[in-house]
Amino acid sequence: MTPPVEASPGFFLMLALLLYLDGGLLFWAALSAALLHELAHFAAARSFGARLRRLRLTAAGAEMQLQTPSPLPYPAEFTIAAVGPLTNLALALLLANLPVPHHDLLAGVHLSLGVFNLLPVEPLDGSRLLRLLLAALHNPQWGERSAERLSLTLAATLAALGLVMFLCGGGNPSLLVTALWLLSRNLPKRKKRPHSRF
Repeated sequence: MTPPVEASPGFFLMLALLLYLDGGLLFWAALSAALLHELAHFAAARSFGARLRRLRLTAAGAEMQLQTPSPLPYPAEFTIAAVGPLTNLALALLLANLPVPHHDLLAGVHLSLGVFNLLPVEPLDGSRLLRLLLAALHNPQWGERSAERLSLTLAATLAALGLVMFLCGGGNPSLLVTALWLLSRNLPKRKKRPHSRF
């Protein structure tokens, strides 16, 4: 059975923003980089016996809810979360040194996506990695609380930085829009996170 696929308003907003900024090569480069990022997550999850239960497309990529026969150990979850950004960073390094047309743009898109997803802000991969690391070092409840506090703080900082840059520079609103979306995802609310989300 095909898992249900949902798309958030942020996903369509990000697509519209990319089309507005550049409907040509940048759009397709970003789309292919995001696809390879998510395929890496999916391949790693499958290698640990996980099955895809639901796929939700968001402004930051895709959130996968996984179904496993038993809870995955921390190293497996850490690997699944890390492989997406690491794939982008590896491809950025490879493309930067390949004599292909627009290699600098392609490498830059992969580098940006990889680094962005390593930020410890919910729902990015970096937040999941931090939560797993803190849970393994101390305990799951402490790791969850600490990661949530840091995530909210960084999201608010990015939103403030994006606002200052937009007002002072009068330029591109992409940082502000992205930061406000991240902040909205981190504002305190009652929610229960699924066990495995990447």
